[in-house]
Amino acid sequence: MRCAAPSRKLCRAGCATTSCGKSSMFFLLPYATERPRRRTPFATYGLLVANCVVFLFYQLPYWADGHHGAGPFGFVPSAPETRALVVSMFSHGGLGHLFWNMLFLWLFGSIVEDVLGPVMFLGFYLGGQMGATLLDVSIAKAFAPASLIVPRVGASGAIAGILGLSAVCFSGVRIKVAYFFGIIFLWRVGVWRIPAWFFLGLWIAVQFVGGFFSTSLSAATGQAVGGVAYWAHIGGVAAGMVGAVLLALPGKIRRHDLLQRTPVGEDGGSRRYADLHDLVRRAPEDAEAWLALAHSKESYGATTEAAEAYARAATLFLEHREPERAARAYKAVLAYDPTFVLSAPAQFDIALGFARSGDYRDALTALDKLLQAYPSSQEAEVAFLRAGELAERIGEPDAALEYFQELTRRYPHSVWADHARHRIRALRG
Repeated sequence: MRCAAPSRKLCRAGCATTSCGKSSMFFLLPYATERPRRRTPFATYGLLVANCVVFLFYQLPYWADGHHGAGPFGFVPSAPETRALVVSMFSHGGLGHLFWNMLFLWLFGSIVEDVLGPVMFLGFYLGGQMGATLLDVSIAKAFAPASLIVPRVGASGAIAGILGLSAVCFSGVRIKVAYFFGIIFLWRVGVWRIPAWFFLGLWIAVQFVGGFFSTSLSAATGQAVGGVAYWAHIGGVAAGMVGAVLLALPGKIRRHDLLQRTPVGEDGGSRRYADLHDLVRRAPEDAEAWLALAHSKESYGATTEAAEAYARAATLFLEHREPERAARAYKAVLAYDPTFVLSAPAQFDIALGFARSGDYRDALTALDKLLQAYPSSQEAEVAFLRAGELAERIGEPDAALEYFQELTRRYPHSVWADHARHRIRALRG
């Protein structure tokens, strides 16, 4: 967010340049992160397009007509309007202001949206703007009331909310920063890989220093000081940080990364292995964590432990009423222990999971195991019926006939006995 007027002049290279003299130059440009993305960040794209459209098709023509300053695009705290606040979020004080805001939005917004999804991403984006406006206006009223008449423009406050969340949840992500350094005849160009905690920490520190000096100057002179609305940035960052902590996002995102990421290199695999052990220790009812741990153990050749983890995952998926996923985990156990069988109710639900997935033969096998292990269980009666139907479905009429006959023999008064006798007559022709 920028206070539109009066404003200080920036060098053409923007805020990342520390010196623009003829004899020396130091230029930094963050341009990418090393965190992979798995979904297209449509909400981030939409915000990027919206900001650029407002600037190119509304603000530039407004200035081309001879107008100056923020005009109808700024939010004035001394005369607050909801419409003006919304419009100001998509308006900027110049091309450099737009460029840096959109760059930061892309770098961190796409990461946040990739993990949290577009809805929660937009929630933090709007929450950042609210926090930015509240702190900016509060500081201005308390220490620099003259600055309340200065229009505010820019998406910086909203983007600062995303930066605050990123500082809490993605501190270990590395930012690729291109640098250009030159003093007289000594020139260097390259790329630094800076951890996000340092990159964002430095940016936040600059906002605090800038906010202190700009507010002190305005309070001392009694005049509005334009340029950058530092306290809006701090308010947005604070909103993002607080929201991330209240929603326990660091732990949730760490879990997401453990379950989704493929480790790179031997060290990465061993770290993930240890982290997954820690995750199931802290959350023993987390079926997906057990499944990921089973995959990890399998990759290290610990087949017995992998089978145990798969079995635990299958049981938990059944408790969470996800029989299809439970069936897949159960099938993984059978690869190491073909005789493995769950309790009678769980085994029946496993068969149901296979059937729902269209794996009818696996479903029939699961029912056979149930009938062999628990021939007198409550589930046995309906298991004979379902087994007969499955055998018919996969084209094994002789096996179907045996299941239906066994049902009528063992349970002559079953509510399904008449149906079984009907199927017997049909199968015999």
